[in-house]
Amino acid sequence: MTRDGRGLAAEARHSGKCVDVSQVSTTAGAKVHRWTCNPTGQGGPLNRTWRIWGR
Repeated sequence: MTRDGRGLAAEARHSGKCVDVSQVSTTAGAKVHRWTCNPTGQGGPLNRTWRIWGR
């Protein structure tokens, strides 16, 4: 996990890819997959930025 000021990015060591929300969706149940970790492209880094909240 790396911090970028807005949240965390989860990057796989073996592939160098990040956990990413498909199609920059904000809908519950959206598909999550691995994607290139660069900040360009559809959605930029926001669909690869995560925040962890406690209950």
